[in-house]
Amino acid sequence: MRGVFLRLTLLVLLGAAAVLGGVSTYGYLVSRNILLEKVEESARNQALATVNRIESVLSTLQKVPWSAAYALENAPLTPAEIRRLSRRLLADTPEVFGTAVAFEPYSFDPKQLYYSPYFYRHGDEIRETMLGGANYRYFYQDWYQLPRELGKPVWTEPYFDEGGGNILMTTFSVPFFREEHGERRFAGVVTVDVSLEWLRRMISEVRVLETGFAFLVSGSGVYVTHPDMSLVLNETIFTQAESVGDRQIREIGRDMIRGGTRFVEVTEPSTGRHGFLFYAPLPSNGWSLGVFYPRDELLADVRRMTLVTGGIGLAGFLVLAGLAAAIGRSIARPLRRLSVAAGEIAAGR
Repeated sequence: MRGVFLRLTLLVLLGAAAVLGGVSTYGYLVSRNILLEKVEESARNQALATVNRIESVLSTLQKVPWSAAYALENAPLTPAEIRRLSRRLLADTPEVFGTAVAFEPYSFDPKQLYYSPYFYRHGDEIRETMLGGANYRYFYQDWYQLPRELGKPVWTEPYFDEGGGNILMTTFSVPFFREEHGERRFAGVVTVDVSLEWLRRMISEVRVLETGFAFLVSGSGVYVTHPDMSLVLNETIFTQAESVGDRQIREIGRDMIRGGTRFVEVTEPSTGRHGFLFYAPLPSNGWSLGVFYPRDELLADVRRMTLVTGGIGLAGFLVLAGLAAAIGRSIARPLRRLSVAAGEIAAGR
């Protein structure tokens, strides 16, 4: 009888444990999927809102040098007129750190190899300097060479402008042309410089749970902003992927510089933490914004709910075990008496 009692109790408890485990697992997976869907939507909204904020400034900045380039193409300006134009540009556009009008060799003055007045901010002042010389041959700078060779406006990769603004910056350059002997020839560029500090402040304002963060990479994958300042301008998303041997990060980097948009589970290379990454492009300059959500913080609510559910289920299981034991004993007791009575009858008692 004891064996029947134990088998019956064990069968009931195993069945209850299987149901409880199945319900808990299903509840966890459903809750996790619902949370991730909401997080993806929230991440998309948060990232795109930040992209739109940056784009609203960049698109405005892009229009600024066009008017100056148009003026330079349609009529030769005197040095005084170029100075007034540059000062007005800075005064009207607080997001611009500096602006230059850089001419081709000897094109502004047949006696001057270099002619590029540069105006920049210094505290509350607007200061002026002349670019060009043995230590700063601006013809070989990306901000000059790229629009010259491509014949179109260009955003540069982020750089430290030693000899010019002497800060971390990116430059938008617009070429201008002149008619010579019936041909349209490249004559120089008009530039606006944007301090990376402005972008860093805007990106740092993106709040992501407790320790998540946003970052920006350039069109070649260079870190433009990142909480780890040692990475900025010193590393690319590809060199980081190589250092940790993570093929997935390399593929993500390729998709980012191609202008892709995705929400993907990753191991963040600078911290080694597991989490989820949402990224989206900046249409103006081909850069990409990434927002990282740590997995442990993201799923904390699901884990708490699972622990509570598991605790309730365990309490229910223990109550069920007690009931099963009591029911088993109540069933086994009459059977035990019947067995004893049957034995006595068989013995002729």
